[in-house]
Amino acid sequence: MARGKIRLALLIHRLDPGGAERQLMALAQGLDKEKFQVLVITLYPGGALSDELKGLKGVRLESLKRKRRWEFPIAMARLMSSLRRSGAHAVYGFMEVPAQMSLLVGRVLGLKVIWGLRRSARDFGDYERAEKVSFQTGRYLSSWADLIILNSFKGKEDYAHAGYCARRMEVVPNGIDTDHFVRYVQKGLELKRSWGLGPDNRAIGVVARLHPMKGHEIFLRAAQRVAARHPDVFFVCAGRGEPKRLLYLQGLACGLGLGEKVIWAGEVQDVVSLYSALDLLCLPSIYGEGFPNVVGEAMSCQVPCVVSNVGDSARVVGDTGLVVPKGDSEKLASALDDLLAESGEGLAHRGKLARERVLCEFGIEKMVVSTTRLIESLMWGQPASFTISG
Repeated sequence: MARGKIRLALLIHRLDPGGAERQLMALAQGLDKEKFQVLVITLYPGGALSDELKGLKGVRLESLKRKRRWEFPIAMARLMSSLRRSGAHAVYGFMEVPAQMSLLVGRVLGLKVIWGLRRSARDFGDYERAEKVSFQTGRYLSSWADLIILNSFKGKEDYAHAGYCARRMEVVPNGIDTDHFVRYVQKGLELKRSWGLGPDNRAIGVVARLHPMKGHEIFLRAAQRVAARHPDVFFVCAGRGEPKRLLYLQGLACGLGLGEKVIWAGEVQDVVSLYSALDLLCLPSIYGEGFPNVVGEAMSCQVPCVVSNVGDSARVVGDTGLVVPKGDSEKLASALDDLLAESGEGLAHRGKLARERVLCEFGIEKMVVSTTRLIESLMWGQPASFTISG
């Protein structure tokens, strides 16, 4: 292929406000438009981020307008038509189903095919059967992809262990928008007031969808221990979830004597204000994490973090926060106690170190540059000239 602009199609389920979607948005915006023509294709129409993406200069958006799973053949035909019309040179599928669709269509059209896989090992008992089928199918198709980009070293290890093609894999950690994720003290105080908290109350938050992988039960059991020793502390659960799951967790909180101590914030649109309202962020996931965006975002907002040793959470936090074994509520409570016992100045220093770590290691520009070099290497047949420490 003669050198010129690379016409790159990015394929994803829909533009909901999730981690993969945010990374796609950051990549689409950050790619050098002197080198790339970018087309974003969604399987399903709509999504809270669609208007934001439409406003990005040099990025086009199309939808396959899939509505039901059985419309898969129709979606495949529409994807083939869209890629032909755009004259794409490469297609990059984010998550397993879009990745596999990109392979099946991309091979027919003679395109370079890139997969974006963003998780580590998971418990398929908590997912629909289709999720397990998709994962197993990917195992057999992965060697046909030209490049597999993962956002975590643990994800690379787990996918390779599961039989995915390791020689195609490269790791590019997520990029955090450090210009956007900045701590605003006043906004945080205003949000705390809306929760009924005073300036002397401290807040520990889990910012995650209400899914079993996120370990909310572990957090609530740890909160019971922490609340007994720190009556000024409240606990925030922010994230969307199924009503049945929410009722179960609320019942568990009441059974633990935390009915008045837990704030069920739901899905918060202004996450910068949310992080600014927290004194500590906790991510007690029990499986499935790759690179957890919420940890990087909170660190960028100078919030010290306590995380379980799942995915690359410990690698992201480094020595700015604390890491505990997954599923251990006692160790989690102890770690939270340790940070709560630090002086205000000590926690503020931790927060500054956390932001400095994100600025140095996990900025958006670094993610975009690394991805650009991998794609250019794939297209032009030259080795990518960068390294990422493992």
